[in-house]
Amino acid sequence: MKRLYTSIACFLLFGTLCAQDVAYVVRDNDNYYVSTDGEQLIKVQPYDIDKTLRNIPKEKLPAFLRVGSIRPSKMDNGDYALRAHVHGPGGGAWGAWTGIWVGKIGTHLAAQAIIVSVASGAAALSGPAAPATFTAVYGGLTSATAPVVESTSIAVAAGAGIFGAVATGPI
Repeated sequence: MKRLYTSIACFLLFGTLCAQDVAYVVRDNDNYYVSTDGEQLIKVQPYDIDKTLRNIPKEKLPAFLRVGSIRPSKMDNGDYALRAHVHGPGGGAWGAWTGIWVGKIGTHLAAQAIIVSVASGAAALSGPAAPATFTAVYGGLTSATAPVVESTSIAVAAGAGIFGAVATGPI
């Protein structure tokens, strides 16, 4: 029987040792076992195994372990349970970085385009005082909307960063 993972791998994957006394998990044709001392195998009852794990054919288990993991836990009655865990997508550092900057700069550019349009319209209606009107309206709107534009750009950057990270996959 082949070990599916050791307690060290469990620690690296989950940040804990899962069931503290599980050394590793193995599977034969139809059953899962946990080893507590590295030698003795304890059979995990089928009703204590996640339905996903029960339904995975043995030959497809390595493919599942590339995108997920098995989490053993010890129950109050001393039996062990196994739960399947599928890892979420994400982790593309360059995608996240690009998304953040595209979101932030894009929000500021959109806000400036609206402010310039409004200031240009006011200047067009003011006749000979157009340059002064444009400057006054542009400056006033930029100052008045700066806090809202900045907070909006932060929210958009966060969303675009998350989207970029998920879209570009794990690193």
